[in-house]
Amino acid sequence: MLGLDVSEISIAGILRSAWSTFRLDAIGGVVRQTIGDLEELAPGQVLGREPSGSELEVETGSLRAALDACCDELREGCGLPLSPGRSVQVQSMRAADADWSEGFSHSLEAYRSAACKELDASLAALALPPERVSTPVPAG
Repeated sequence: MLGLDVSEISIAGILRSAWSTFRLDAIGGVVRQTIGDLEELAPGQVLGREPSGSELEVETGSLRAALDACCDELREGCGLPLSPGRSVQVQSMRAADADWSEGFSHSLEAYRSAACKELDASLAALALPPERVSTPVPAG
């Protein structure tokens, strides 16, 4: 939609740009779809490698925390409610474990990149004009 390389754009930048073009309900729909698509991605697809067991931990894994943080960035960008308490959990894990923090940062960037690609494609599709239905012109 923006014609920029994904490395040059951010979730917030894409959504700010969308605000001037699309209605809030349309942006919210795209964000909800993007969140659903991110949640369906296999961890290996996101990271480009197989994740370690500790990254995959449901409660304390950096991969799940990164996905949740990315989804909250998407929600925040269009005014949807955020997940309560998420940032406090991430801050405490980052402070306690340098390896976890590094894994989280890498995973968050990977999820942000995937989200930007998805948002850009979805908003570009939304911007396409609807097919014009030809209506016969009355003779006369």
